[in-house]
Amino acid sequence: MSPEEITEVFVELVEHYRKKKGISQNKLATEAGVTGGLLSRLKNGTRKTPTLDKVWNIAKVLDMPLYQLVTKLQSKEKELAK
Repeated sequence: MSPEEITEVFVELVEHYRKKKGISQNKLATEAGVTGGLLSRLKNGTRKTPTLDKVWNIAKVLDMPLYQLVTKLQSKEKELAK
């Protein structure tokens, strides 16, 4: 999978959990110790895959199980292989 495809899956999950938790993008950025600009660039596709520490911090704030990211990436990879 390309970095863009990985980021797309990550952003989908982040948006799902962010909305489920009911917090703004800015609050997520602050609590995760990242910039709002980073989240915005990821969402807009102008930034490729974030570093693992940023993924970890964002997931932790959102109570997002990282296994879901891996599972979703594996499913997408299987779809692309067809």
